[in-house]
Amino acid sequence: MNKKYYTKIIVLLLLIFFISSCSEKPDTELRNAENKINEAKLIGAEKYATVKFISAQTCFNSAKTLINNKKYNDAKIKLIESISLSKSAISETQQAIELEKVQTTVNVVYDSIPINETSMIDETITDEDTVIYIVQIGDNLSKIAEDFYGNPLMWKIIYEANKEKINNPNLINFNMELIIPKMEINAKNIKNNKYVVQDGDCLWSIANEITKGANPSFWKNIYETNINQIADSDLIYVGQILNIPEYHNIH
Repeated sequence: MNKKYYTKIIVLLLLIFFISSCSEKPDTELRNAENKINEAKLIGAEKYATVKFISAQTCFNSAKTLINNKKYNDAKIKLIESISLSKSAISETQQAIELEKVQTTVNVVYDSIPINETSMIDETITDEDTVIYIVQIGDNLSKIAEDFYGNPLMWKIIYEANKEKINNPNLINFNMELIIPKMEINAKNIKNNKYVVQDGDCLWSIANEITKGANPSFWKNIYETNINQIADSDLIYVGQILNIPEYHNIH
């Protein structure tokens, strides 16, 4: 009888230990959640990501109440949710601040433009292969490519010529000087072993034209040279810039 009694006591103690080990007070999560909320508040999330910031605080406060009631597992879930919301608020705030900086810069520069300022191309800095274009309010690479080449998809030509000064092809600054390569865009144009895909092109037709009909299977060489940018050899798009391998019959 005593043996059964002691066995029950041991089992009960083990059960209590197991339950307590599975439901420890989430001190680490509590600290992390509090730190993230403070970080979000410090960079201005209350202003730029109000909903997410308030939600993060609400989850944090709910978690503290649950901890006081020793509902540690539920509290841990709330703290993880609070951390996630704070991170999202921080990211949203950083993006909003960057956009605000860009907009402020544009507005300041725009206000300083003389009313009679209409020059977009600096003719004093040109040579036979390039022209210098001064970026205007509202410009982007696609718009500039359409203005110069008649094809917005050819923005990559301008980007490649200016990538040392353009960190993000989606963001160019007002009054920036861009090098615009002069190109006679037509079906036979190849400059510096690069070809700009035209409407109706396929690798076979490009190879056929390059080899003057002598070796249309040269398309395989073009494909292998550009395999990093061509997922399917049957699919190339207008404006795509292909690297053309050497072919001894090219004149």
